[in-house]
Amino acid sequence: MNKPLDYSINDLIPTIIAEFSVFYGGPVSPENVYFIHNVPEIIGDGIEISPGLFWGGNFENTIAEINNGTIKKDNIRFFLGYSGWEIEQLEDEISSKYWVVVENKYQNDILSKEASDFWKEKIQELGGDYLLWANAPENPFWN
Repeated sequence: MNKPLDYSINDLIPTIIAEFSVFYGGPVSPENVYFIHNVPEIIGDGIEISPGLFWGGNFENTIAEINNGTIKKDNIRFFLGYSGWEIEQLEDEISSKYWVVVENKYQNDILSKEASDFWKEKIQELGGDYLLWANAPENPFWN
């Protein structure tokens, strides 16, 4: 959600006439474009992954609705690749405290959040011992 790449969607799919950013989705299938959105009534065929937030859908519809201006940047986010886990792997990682899980208080408005500050903002909201991480460089070797 917060790692923009040096691509716009029209760099990857020239039939899309828009400068929407493309983000790093994860190490699985990085040669494929994926998207999440909050306009299921426009795109159709998406899978609801959180209240009001959908994964994928009718891609031809998506292209057409972006090109005619119906779908805006705050409605959709594109990714190269995705993150995936084996059965029960994510639950094990969460119980081992490799991940911090927080409620999505933004619901489907999460797509309008500025990517560059999103992670830092969430860490600061956690407070306490997490505050140390808020100003840490992404790569500790850059310190």
